[in-house]
Amino acid sequence: MAYIPTHVTQKDESLCQWKNCWAAVGAWLVDGATRGDTRPTPETFRGHSKQAGDDCTTGGLGSISTGMLTLGIAVRRWNDVSLEDARQMIAKPRSRRLYAFETDFVEWPEDLKCQTDFDGAHMVGVAPSTYAAATDTIRTMDPLCTVMKRVPIEAVLACAAAYNHRHGGTIETVDILSVLVPERPEE
Repeated sequence: MAYIPTHVTQKDESLCQWKNCWAAVGAWLVDGATRGDTRPTPETFRGHSKQAGDDCTTGGLGSISTGMLTLGIAVRRWNDVSLEDARQMIAKPRSRRLYAFETDFVEWPEDLKCQTDFDGAHMVGVAPSTYAAATDTIRTMDPLCTVMKRVPIEAVLACAAAYNHRHGGTIETVDILSVLVPERPEE
């Protein structure tokens, strides 16, 4: 099984904690891309993304790309990916990739929310190597939680498609950012 990064919560008592979901996902991706050799906090990652400061600006996939490139980590980004193609990308138990999705939490299953009074734009990470075909679920890193949770792939993609459409993307498509977890010598 591929390396799964340590869960990163945005609830870290920092000034920007309620606008750090993207920075928490970025920190999680850095952990994965370095196999745990580098584990920034959301605030540290915010600085790498050129968004440090007290104004707590929100970020997105572009902000994560900036932070990763600043750290010398290669990323891939796809825009307006069909839901079927996105499903094929993330439903791969042998994958060493990690993915980030911008989602609209209005659509997120209520029983899986760690903060039930929140229904806004929210970034999550997914680990394809955790895909379970029997339940069609994948472990998802939601920065409002303190542990990864199994979420139906359809829910992740529906929330990402809703976000993408509300922000000018093609209907029924998602934008995706990904990093590759390096192989260990024995893999």
